[in-house]
Amino acid sequence: MNLRLLFVTVAALICALLPGTSWAQDHIVRPFRPRPRPRPASLVSVQLENEQGNALRTFRVHGTTYVLGQQGRRYNIRLSNNTGGRLEVVMNVDGRDVIHGRRSQGTSDRGYLVSARGSVLIKGYRTTMSSVAAFRFSSPGESYAGRHGQAHAVGIINVAAYRERAELVLVPPPHRHHRPLSKRRSDDSAAGSATPEQSRAPQHSSRDGRVIRPAPDRRREGGNLGTEFGERLNSQIRQTTFVRANRHRPDQRLTLRYDDASGLEARGVVVFERPPIRPAPIHFIEPRFAQPPPPRFIDPWQHSHWHHQQWH
Repeated sequence: MNLRLLFVTVAALICALLPGTSWAQDHIVRPFRPRPRPRPASLVSVQLENEQGNALRTFRVHGTTYVLGQQGRRYNIRLSNNTGGRLEVVMNVDGRDVIHGRRSQGTSDRGYLVSARGSVLIKGYRTTMSSVAAFRFSSPGESYAGRHGQAHAVGIINVAAYRERAELVLVPPPHRHHRPLSKRRSDDSAAGSATPEQSRAPQHSSRDGRVIRPAPDRRREGGNLGTEFGERLNSQIRQTTFVRANRHRPDQRLTLRYDDASGLEARGVVVFERPPIRPAPIHFIEPRFAQPPPPRFIDPWQHSHWHHQQWH
């Protein structure tokens, strides 16, 4: 038994030392490399649009999203829900919450409700339940944050998305009441006299008499630009209830930065493609007639050697 074990051990060592052996190639110990995890899908998508509904130019550089703006132009923010459930989206522009207008308070701020696979268009800072102050690109000093002494925080849009807490509903099993035989026969005879429409009608009942219906299925910190507290626009909303799945932390955070062309270029964003600079070719004009020969070339070393021979 020991000789057999020794023979197997020696054979294994020989095969390990020979790289061409098939047994050694099949039993090479390779380091464990876990597969890269797929990138989770975004819960909400954020897009800046102009007044006509066209998306503004967006650039993705080193994991940061930049949007090209132009001073004096109005813009809107579109929030799109990519999930099959409702989302609450809290947003602040230049550090000012888009609903109450004060500095962002984190998880205590409330946001807009975006239905499943739906989208909403935010046109400005909320002033009433039926109006907003338009988002308009401006200089940092004239921006809404700059008027509050926070011109250094302009050019950034923060978005936080919260999932809705799933309510657990317990449905009791159907309960059959035992009735006396005489009562059961009388009910059967009464049911036989009913019309077909009445007999096929569904019977719904609940313990407390309430009817619960499902919900309907509706589809550089500072830059050259800030966001102005613009003109009044009509935007009707209504208040509803939403219970967050996690009250202390959003399920997703997104950040967008915006600036004009010169500001983005200063951040390393290539806004305008420039062709490579090529030197202009030099054209030589050939003379029409014969030219005199070039001056005779005199080697200074030969000249000094001649004087040295004369000296000797």
